[in-house]
Amino acid sequence: VVNKCDVPIELRQLGSKVVNLRLKPAERASIPALEENKEPALHVILDEENWQWSDAIPVRNVGTNGFLVADKTGKQFRFMTAEVRQDRAILYIIIDEQKPGKYRHLVRNELEDADIFVCQEGTDPNFAIQVPPGASSPFAWLHINKERRLRAEIVSKKTNDRQVAVLSFDDINQITAIKLGATNVFSCPSIEDVTRVLRFKRQATEIKPAGSSLPKSSIVLGIENFSLSLISAARQERVELAHLCLQGLVVGLIDYEEKREFQTTITAISLDNTSNSDLFFPNVLRCAPEKKGDVQIFAVDVLIELNQRAKDIPRLNYMKFEIEPLDLRVEEQFINVVADFTTKVKAAFASHNPGALTSSEQFFNIRDELSKAPTSQIVPDWKNPVIVLKESEGLIYIEKLNISPVKVSLSFLRKSKAVEANANVLFQVFSNTLGVAISNLDEAPVNLGGLMLDNIVDSTGGISTKLGKHYTNEALKSILPLLFSINIIGNPVGLFSNVSTGVKDLWAKPKEGFRKGPLQGGLGVVIGASSLVRNTVSGAFNSLGKITDSVSSGISALSMDQDYMEQRERMKMQKARDIKEGLEQGTKSVLSGFEKGFTGIFLKPIEGASKEGVGGFLKGTFQGLTGLVVKPVTGILDFASKTTEGFKNTTSTKNLNDGLARLPRAFYGVEQHYKTYIESDAELTVLLRRLEEGKFLRDHYVEALSVIPDRNNPNNAFILLISFEHILYLSQQDRKLLWHIPTVKIANVDTNTPDKVTIVLTETSKKNPDRQVVIVTRDQRVTNHIITSIRRILEDIQQS
Repeated sequence: VVNKCDVPIELRQLGSKVVNLRLKPAERASIPALEENKEPALHVILDEENWQWSDAIPVRNVGTNGFLVADKTGKQFRFMTAEVRQDRAILYIIIDEQKPGKYRHLVRNELEDADIFVCQEGTDPNFAIQVPPGASSPFAWLHINKERRLRAEIVSKKTNDRQVAVLSFDDINQITAIKLGATNVFSCPSIEDVTRVLRFKRQATEIKPAGSSLPKSSIVLGIENFSLSLISAARQERVELAHLCLQGLVVGLIDYEEKREFQTTITAISLDNTSNSDLFFPNVLRCAPEKKGDVQIFAVDVLIELNQRAKDIPRLNYMKFEIEPLDLRVEEQFINVVADFTTKVKAAFASHNPGALTSSEQFFNIRDELSKAPTSQIVPDWKNPVIVLKESEGLIYIEKLNISPVKVSLSFLRKSKAVEANANVLFQVFSNTLGVAISNLDEAPVNLGGLMLDNIVDSTGGISTKLGKHYTNEALKSILPLLFSINIIGNPVGLFSNVSTGVKDLWAKPKEGFRKGPLQGGLGVVIGASSLVRNTVSGAFNSLGKITDSVSSGISALSMDQDYMEQRERMKMQKARDIKEGLEQGTKSVLSGFEKGFTGIFLKPIEGASKEGVGGFLKGTFQGLTGLVVKPVTGILDFASKTTEGFKNTTSTKNLNDGLARLPRAFYGVEQHYKTYIESDAELTVLLRRLEEGKFLRDHYVEALSVIPDRNNPNNAFILLISFEHILYLSQQDRKLLWHIPTVKIANVDTNTPDKVTIVLTETSKKNPDRQVVIVTRDQRVTNHIITSIRRILEDIQQS
């Protein structure tokens, strides 16, 4: 508590008769622990005779409160403020007396023939403050925690007529007519600097100034597509971590005589996870509302209206923030990637800050130096350092704040990992399976309620604290729906949402149709009934699929085969769009499970022995035996999961497109340099990683060229894809790999023929008994380019 008054003060907790603290002027002290069974609020009294205790001041609500302290006769008043400010873990309660020019509230009597007596509504009128004609008087609330409305009694000096009106300081610029005898008196609240002023006038036109509604100037900037790439070189290889795309970004600024309007709209937002090509959720964030007829619905709409007439305090007439429902789909891998990138960035900034402690070694070196220095050179009383109280933030006035509800559909995926063969294998299996089952979410609804506030006068910190508390409380309300959206229990929230949608359509569609006619009504009955069946079936199969998928993911960890699990994850990446694809992919999972299970008995011991000797042989034998049971069982469960997925998507009307704005960026060569985004290179880079079940995953893409051997048949075209490690030849039509050559097995490139390239190999093979591979180009420029690229790679291999 800080006492900034010019007199001593005392404080006691609400509900207590014991004084907790006494402070002299300009003194500060920490208040003893408040009693838990009483409200965290404090009464204040001036440490002088004949003064009463103030109303209880809440001490945990960041912001400023004006309050009134009266003497025991009710004839003298002091206008006080209690500012609650938070700085990290410390709450400051600053008690001060209001100063002229900085009053929180002011009553201005501009009448010439009447007195005005004002007090808080609901209090004793004997405590009213008299405001004579032509005078002004500060005003404060006697009861902070009661309704803050002002009771004004106007008394005419000529006719002795009296009239009582209940008014509010919050109805800014709203004129109220008060009947006084045969005439009217007009009141209107306004803002002057940090003070809310309630004016009383005879003429309404003298209170509210008129302004022009025509704009003086305007600037509008429109950007059709804005793209931002986040690239990390923190790993051994350069990676594009994320790609943000904003569509239809419009920024406008319009100037009027009395106000300035600033508006920003965004048609669609997309944030893609581009750090990996094998992802369930490549699109992390998406907000792309569809048009409603001819009306464009914006993903984000921000409008701020600034009052140009206010000079002493920033005043916003209106502030609006609207956002459409969001799809948020996050994988654990993306969180790890972002966390790793953030750590690297912090370390980079710390290395460029001479004053930063970047290691524990530096800290201990500095500590040792301080211990050897004379005591006079060290900061005194280091256990209780003097905390400098920051200056109060400037106040801001917002007449109307409107924040729309935020609705998020949240999905989270944590992939299962192979269990290591050691003494804690059972514990690993249990923790891994349980962790995956509990943490995975599927379209969990997170609904944060909107907020509408009127006539806010506070610091930016105080407003931020209020908003933070509001959304914290709203987030807590979403915990239960999150718990009922986990996959292991079949996402009952999603099932209920599907069924309720069908029931709603069953009643709404016929009702809507019969309003137009009997034929449309009959059609509405059919549409409503089909919606109920479709949504019920879709929801039921979705729940069943989530349960079987969670169980199979947990069981697959028992195989202790990371390669098998990665291959299984790649198979799960392919979404079954209908029943046919569900059965096909499910059958493929079963066959793969039995194949991997039986072949693993022989292959796993051999692989283990070649890598780790006898220990590896024993480990591989154990993996083979467990895989013989686990992999077929996992395949059968995956069959059930894929089949139900196909049934669900057959009956669902939801778009299966993952919503990627574009494919991940391509990086070139071993140096991993990058350039302007090229769509074809991005497509071929992704294709390179997926060919032959990831055989070329670690290749460094260099370039790709189109090769047309027969100019008379341009449809018979091929793609020569060159990486630092391989030369690949693909069909351009279906992207099928025809052949590939490791670059380390290339001896030379023949340049004798201008319309073809002859690659000479270091050894013979069944496919190349003459140690040659011929690429027909029919174009000397293409031939020369291929030869130059391959020779450059061969030179780099020799140098390395």
